[in-house]
Amino acid sequence: MTIPFVPLLGFSGSSGISCFFTTRQGGVSEQAYFSCNLGDHVGDSRQNVLANRQRLAAALGLDSDQCCWLRQVHGRDTVTITEPLAGLPPVEADAMVTNQSGLLLGILTADCLPLLFMDGGARVIGAAHAGWRGALAGVVPSCLEAMARLGGRSQAIRVIMGPCIRQDAYQVGEEHYQQFIQHDTGNGRFFAKKGSDTQSTFHFDLAGYVTQQLTDCGIMERHIDDVGLCTFSREEQFFSHRRAMLEGQKQCGRQMGGIWLH
Repeated sequence: MTIPFVPLLGFSGSSGISCFFTTRQGGVSEQAYFSCNLGDHVGDSRQNVLANRQRLAAALGLDSDQCCWLRQVHGRDTVTITEPLAGLPPVEADAMVTNQSGLLLGILTADCLPLLFMDGGARVIGAAHAGWRGALAGVVPSCLEAMARLGGRSQAIRVIMGPCIRQDAYQVGEEHYQQFIQHDTGNGRFFAKKGSDTQSTFHFDLAGYVTQQLTDCGIMERHIDDVGLCTFSREEQFFSHRRAMLEGQKQCGRQMGGIWLH
């Protein structure tokens, strides 16, 4: 069986924590969803999505019921997971945390930034979906606050930042820029202005903005690892919602960032 993910950064050992980011390869989906689409909300057949999720769980040595998925809504809410979510009504949130072994926390993305959090000493983990809306709304501090309630310590938390759309490819409008400036005038440093004064565009550094939020919350810079890969420019590896829209596709698949305690 083809392993449907590449462990771009994986951690395991004495801390008993593993994490990974999937690629789009190794699944059974077709056309715009080729091939390992894990999103069940983007128009792909339910049968194909379930098959892809089962392949992923099998490759990790887990039961598919151990994989926890959220209905992500580009907000700031974080939920604490204490048991498998399989068979329960969908939970609307954009981050989750746990201190329970054997629960895989999975975040779906296709340009947004997946964040994986771990405190090996306290055995607390978290996962967050940080698009520009969720990041601006505060999903990062929300997730860290939930980890703290389980005993996580900011000075000990390590964060893995996964593949996302990078600044060169992330052109945004004036209204996007203004929302960030109105929130904090210092946010202007995360935008590169290109072109002339009359025909200029802004390019947003999502990863840079989230990194600043993490350090503002007390995470040490040396504890932040960014895989540095761009979902937009690496078509063979990753789904990209923006790339799909520019190519006239109405839908595209989703990859995943996952983390679990052994």
